Amino acid sequence: MDSFLNVCLRIKLFSQILIGSEEGFQEAKSQIGSWYEYLCMLLNYQYPLLRPASLRAFAAKGIDDYGDFSIVLTPLDKVLLAAMDYDIVTVRLRSKLLDSTRMLRLVLRKVIVIHAI
Repeated sequence: MDSFLNVCLRIKLFSQILIGSEEGFQEAKSQIGSWYEYLCMLLNYQYPLLRPASLRAFAAKGIDDYGDFSIVLTPLDKVLLAAMDYDIVTVRLRSKLLDSTRMLRLVLRKVIVIHAI
């Protein structure tokens, strides 16, 4: 029953973000766990018609807004940023640095989700 209520609250927050509710945005902002989750939320809230070519600039804004200046980008983060730039060579090189194919699948899944926005 708790998981059902949790899902309902998440759907409510997501709906509030989509309709442009400042209260919903602030509430959801306190519950996110990474800069790319913040980026997805920000794009849905403020820039729903953003062109994919502009995604990298908004990613930099999302990183600045999400964390303080001590945020350290992981190899996964660097692959995501390269993918947002459509830099296939860098994506391939940085993907080789990831330890396992499981991590690579995770990267590709997140890239697909971000580009689907």
